[in-house]
Parts: sequence; C-alpha cells; structure tokens
Amino acid sequence: MSHLSLKRLQTALKARPQNPSLAQDRAVSIDLYVDEDDGYRDWLKRNPRGYVINIQRSLNPSDARLHDADCRDLIAQLRRDVQLAVSYVKVCGENRAELDQWAADNVGEPIQLCGHCHDVGTGTDSHAPRPLCPNCFIELPTTGKCFTCD
Repeated sequence: MSHLSLKRLQTALKARPQNPSLAQDRAVSIDLYVDEDDGYRDWLKRNPRGYVINIQRSLNPSDARLHDADCRDLIAQLRRDVQLAVSYVKVCGENRAELDQWAADNVGEPIQLCGHCHDVGTGTDSHAPRPLCPNCFIELPTTGKCFTCD
C-alpha cells in the first residue's frame, strides 16, 4: 500500500461525520473494520438491518459497494473460511445517510449500491420486516438462516 493510501485510510479511521442534520442530537455511529474479522462478524450478527460499505484499503470507489448487512453476497463471504477485513475495509452503520456522508467525506463520491440487496433499478428497498429466529429471537436475514443458530 502506498504512503498516500495509508494516510487516507488513517484519516478515514479517525473521521466521524459531524453533520448535525444527520445526527439529530444523537451520536453518529459508524464502525470501521480493518484486519478485524471477529469484530466485523459480530457487528453483522448484532445489526442485520444495518448497512456495510465494502471498499478497498486505498478507499478507491471503483469496485466499492453499499450492501444491506444481510446481503447474500456478505453472507456467502461469512460462510467461507476467508479473511474478510484485510484487502477490503468494512464501513458499517445502522443509518444509510451516515454512510453516504462518510463516503462523501472520505471517498469524495457516492458508493455504488449492490445489485443483489438493493433491487437496483426498481426503486425498492429490501428492508421489509422479517421473521425472528425461534431460538435466539434475532431477526433472520433474507436467507432465512440465523447467523447464530444455523
């Protein structure tokens, strides 16, 4: 990684959006995971209705995507025995507007939406109410399989 890329990543890791119109008198909550797979996996389990920006360490937006936390692409990665937060940084949050602001502040442009979980082109959002796991009562992802129990 070049010195410039490392510096941009370090700046992004320290940055938190300060836009009061987004925060509306509450703390902005964005979590960044770099080389921290366990923390990222735990965040996904606790926030099935959140959002994840998957972006290169260099913060190059060319192949970055904004996913729902329960996107089938992210779930498929979880099931494989691979490192998740090494080549790519995971920027996670419960509020999409906060992630959009993070991208504007740190990347300089919007992040492209995932075509699987955002129904690109239909104008619909996949955040409809979903059933709960009967064992642990965590909201089930679109796969219908619980992160914890299945």
